[in-house]
Amino acid sequence: MARKASKRLGVYCLEGRWAESMLKRDHASIKGLLEYLQKDGLIEFQRHRTTSPKTLKTRMAEWQLHHPTYELGYFAGHGTSHGLLLPGGGSRLRRPVYLDEVAGALLGRCEGRAVFFATCVTARNTAQMTEFLRTTRAIAVCGYRKSVLKAEAFAADTLIIEALARHRGENRQIRPLRAFRDLEKNHPWIKDRLGFVYFTSQLEEDSAESTRWVHDPS
Repeated sequence: MARKASKRLGVYCLEGRWAESMLKRDHASIKGLLEYLQKDGLIEFQRHRTTSPKTLKTRMAEWQLHHPTYELGYFAGHGTSHGLLLPGGGSRLRRPVYLDEVAGALLGRCEGRAVFFATCVTARNTAQMTEFLRTTRAIAVCGYRKSVLKAEAFAADTLIIEALARHRGENRQIRPLRAFRDLEKNHPWIKDRLGFVYFTSQLEEDSAESTRWVHDPS
């Protein structure tokens, strides 16, 4: 995949709906944390609301086709142990968008990219996460195993994205393992309180070793 090196990490954000009473309130959005990181010179970003499963898949296709230099896919919103939660059709009821659906839409097209599920409990199932990594060919996928409070999640999301932005190689490609180890050392509460877990396709120190994960009590 051809890409132009950038000093900033490209973040492609798909944000689901929060509580219905907050849909039109900017303060309920994660837009603020992305703007903070952008003003700090660490990232550039595209952010889109995903109001339905159809919108989600359309936006993911746009990420693949039109934003090759945005190395981090950032999914923010509600989640389940099976995937993401989005309104279904014209109904206000939410329906799960399963991880294998998301992986299928990104089939083999995430080489050199990482994916962050900033949603409750989506990363709980180890088999699903490792299969997502294999199917998409991403260099890393990470997320939370536990239900999280919004304030804590916003703080953790900021630190996780910041670490990924700071730990990049000479070609500006994300070095996820170094970023995640830095988080474990300096911010252990993210793992302990939120159940943060990550899966990488290889170790930077040993490219022969594949699919490594940490903090997996199952």
